[in-house]
Amino acid sequence: MKRSNELHDFARLQYSDEESGYFLIGIDESKSDLNRLNLFYQLEDYAHFVTRTVAEGLDTVNVAAQQADSINGLNVISTDMFGAMVATEEPLEVYYRLLVLESDRNFYQLISWTSRDRVTQFRPIAEEIECSFMELAFAEEETDPKNDVGGSQPAGSGDDADE
Repeated sequence: MKRSNELHDFARLQYSDEESGYFLIGIDESKSDLNRLNLFYQLEDYAHFVTRTVAEGLDTVNVAAQQADSINGLNVISTDMFGAMVATEEPLEVYYRLLVLESDRNFYQLISWTSRDRVTQFRPIAEEIECSFMELAFAEEETDPKNDVGGSQPAGSGDDADE
């Protein structure tokens, strides 16, 4: 997969493999920023919010499975979702893998997708990426936003990941 910046306006992490039709974005959301907006999510509520937000972009949606787990010490809710966009010339059937992770300071969203007919090939790749997710250490005090002090990304992700 290659680094991209065209998949989502707010995603810190964006990778795509256009040839294989696999896409991944990662979004982090500070709990303190949410609290300032009077939003006090529990993991389950935040996962529901993410699922609903992704589903709103589809014409039909089927949530196939949802599971609570942990990855590298972070609580996680994963969701498998099938959907379709029928407003196009030819209906586009898609598969989304949503992973919502919670740390003490943040919620993270890893959202990956492919066409429905590539699920079998895509799923092991998505799981490998998910299992590599780690929260990077944060500085104790906030610093200039231009400096990327904290954040998170799959381990080993650089400009070009060999996934």
